[in-house]
Amino acid sequence: MRPSKSTGEVTRGKDAAPVRLFDCVGIGVCAVDHVSLLERYPHANEKTEALAYTVQGGGPVPTALATAARWGASCAYIGKVAKDAEGDFVLTQLARFGVDTSMVVRSPRGFTPRAMIWVEQGTGQRTVVLNRPAGLGLRLREVRRTQVLRGRILHLDGRESKVAIAAARWARRAGRTVVCDLGSLRDNTELLLQYVDYAVVSTTFVRQLFGDCDLALAAQRLLDFGPRAAVVTAGEQGCWCASNGRLFHQPAFAVTAVDTTGAGDVFHGGFIFGLSRGWELPRVLRWASAAAALKCTKLGGQAGIPTLAEVKKFLVEAERREIVEAHQLAGKAGREPLPSAR
Repeated sequence: MRPSKSTGEVTRGKDAAPVRLFDCVGIGVCAVDHVSLLERYPHANEKTEALAYTVQGGGPVPTALATAARWGASCAYIGKVAKDAEGDFVLTQLARFGVDTSMVVRSPRGFTPRAMIWVEQGTGQRTVVLNRPAGLGLRLREVRRTQVLRGRILHLDGRESKVAIAAARWARRAGRTVVCDLGSLRDNTELLLQYVDYAVVSTTFVRQLFGDCDLALAAQRLLDFGPRAAVVTAGEQGCWCASNGRLFHQPAFAVTAVDTTGAGDVFHGGFIFGLSRGWELPRVLRWASAAAALKCTKLGGQAGIPTLAEVKKFLVEAERREIVEAHQLAGKAGREPLPSAR
C-alpha cells in the first residue's frame, strides 16, 4: 500500500480502487451532550430550573475533528456507538461538519454514552457527568492498521489505552504525525507518550503526573517521555509550549464566557488544523487559542465551534488592539515601540 503523490490517495494494487487519505484520523470516546445553563449550581436536595438547554454531539476527539473539518480539513472518526437513536444522532452531527464516520463501529448492545453538563451563568464554568456503559469501549480487534494510516495526522484521547498505543505505534512507524489530548492521567499513559509527536495536556494531567510544579517546567519535562513538542493548557492563563530547546507562552484571549464546555476540544481542533496546514507552532497556538476563546462565547461544545472567517476576524482585531496597547505602553515609557514581530 503506497500513497499517490498526485492525489494524496492510497493505492492497494494494480486493479484496486484508491483509498482516500485524510488530513486527520481521530480515535476516541464520543457522547451526546445534554447541556443545561443554570443561574447557579444547586445545593444538595435543592431543585432549580434551567435557563437554557441544548443537546449536541460531544466528546474530545469528535469535537476536535468537527472543528478542523468545519475549516476545510479532511477528517475521519474511528470510535464506537450503540445501534440506538443517540448513536445515529452523534454520527449525523459529525457528518454535518464534514467528518467521515464510515469507520465507526456500531454495537448491538449497551447505549451510546451521554454527558450531563451543568453550566453556571456568569462564569461559564461547567460540571460534567459521563454516563457510559461498561463494555462499549473500542477494542483493538475492531481497529485496523490500514484505517489508522488513512490519516496524515492521528489524533488520540488515550482513553482506550491498548487501542491508542497500538494506533500510535502504527502511525509513528509509517511516518505519520501523532497528536494526543491528555486531560487526565490514565493507564499506560507514559508508554503512549513514547509514540506521540505532540502532547497537548491539561493542568489536571500535569498535577497528576508531576505533582504541584511550574507549568512551563512541566512542558519541558514532558519532552523526556518522547514527544517532540509538549503543550500545557491552563484556561485563562493561556498555554505553555516546549519544543526543540524552545519554551514560549501563548496568552489566552479575553472574552465574556458563556460556557467553557468543549473549549479544550476546539483548541485541539485548531492545533490539528494548523499542523495540517504546515504552520509553525507559535502560529498554531495563537490560532487554537483564538478559536477556543470564541467557543466560550456560546453554549455547548460543537454548537460553539466558530467559522474560519470568525477566527480570522477575531485575530485581526486582537492584533490591532495589541498594537495600540504596545504604542500606549511605549508612550508611557517615553520611547518608541519596537516593530511588531508579526
